[in-house]
Amino acid sequence: MQISHEPDVRANEGAERMRHDIADWPLVGSHRSRRAASADLVRLPMPTSADLQRQPDESVHYAVTSIDNRGRMAAATLLHTLGWKPGDLIKFTVDSQRLITATRITPPQRVGDAAPSRAIRIRGHLNMPATARHRAAIAPGDRLLLAADNTGTLRIFSPRMVSLLLRPHFDPQSPHS
Repeated sequence: MQISHEPDVRANEGAERMRHDIADWPLVGSHRSRRAASADLVRLPMPTSADLQRQPDESVHYAVTSIDNRGRMAAATLLHTLGWKPGDLIKFTVDSQRLITATRITPPQRVGDAAPSRAIRIRGHLNMPATARHRAAIAPGDRLLLAADNTGTLRIFSPRMVSLLLRPHFDPQSPHS
């Protein structure tokens, strides 16, 4: 058995693509571009130790998952929490801040072109339509933060959205840091 010591070209290409993608983010550029990119986001204060000692909010459940090149995400636990089952039709909407909201469509409703939809797969995979991925600037391999609430809504946060939401807490000129 021979062992090859050649570098894995695919791994290097992926790392190079990631460096290129991150360099395009407005957060990495000048200080002004960071502020302009997060100007429309709500700035919440970091929790205090008293906040952390309170009981956790049981009305929202979180998970982190990655998305593949066809938009597939493993989300079985959150889908079960929401009461969604394989075959249920899910509607995806993207708001102006690139936050994705997924909701279950009840049978009498019809889905138009403005809100792409997908059915939940048998293994608990949810496929996000390409139009939603492009509008939210989500690329294959991105790690997504999923938040399911007790109203039956699943919110999907891209890495860029999470970074924008957390940036004020790490900015030395921010009153919250």
